[in-house]
Amino acid sequence: MNTFIVLLQSTIPSLLVLAVAVYFFHASNEQFLKRWKDTVPLLKDDRTERLLKSFIEREEKLQLLSIKKENQRITLPLRLQAYERLVLFLERISLSRLLLRLIEPGMNIQKLQNSLIQNIRDEFEHNLSQQIYISETSWEWIKKVVEDTIQLINTSASALPVDSPASELATILLETENAGKGPQIHKVIAQLHAEAQFLLT
Repeated sequence: MNTFIVLLQSTIPSLLVLAVAVYFFHASNEQFLKRWKDTVPLLKDDRTERLLKSFIEREEKLQLLSIKKENQRITLPLRLQAYERLVLFLERISLSRLLLRLIEPGMNIQKLQNSLIQNIRDEFEHNLSQQIYISETSWEWIKKVVEDTIQLINTSASALPVDSPASELATILLETENAGKGPQIHKVIAQLHAEAQFLLT
């Protein structure tokens, strides 16, 4: 009996230590597993979120590209038409074309001058909306051609008596144009042709 009590006395502390060790080991293991279980879904969620975000960004890019292509399909004909109209406009306000259309028998210089300038301004205003389809540089060149043409008409008319026949003004304007000293219409037309061709490449 005494031996059994002694054995219990020596065994119980060891069993207690073992029980405590097993408890803590089990508790820490469960805590670790719990943390791991809590972490894995988060990792999966983060990865899923990144994949979803990447997919959405890719779809948005594809959608924007599709919209851009559709816009180009719609606007390209409009832009080409704008270049065509502006080339026609520049040809119509060349001095030789203007004089051919507007000069009349018995017309004096002042009447021809006013008719030429009014026709240029009407043609220009009629084509104002086309500027949104071409480059800013080309539009500035077109405006300069218009201004130079009006200035040349006014300068040439002011050098002649007001009651002179319109044919005298017409002669000066045609000679200036033929000498290549008039507004640079053909250069601007060449630039518009180049821009239109670039749109088709």
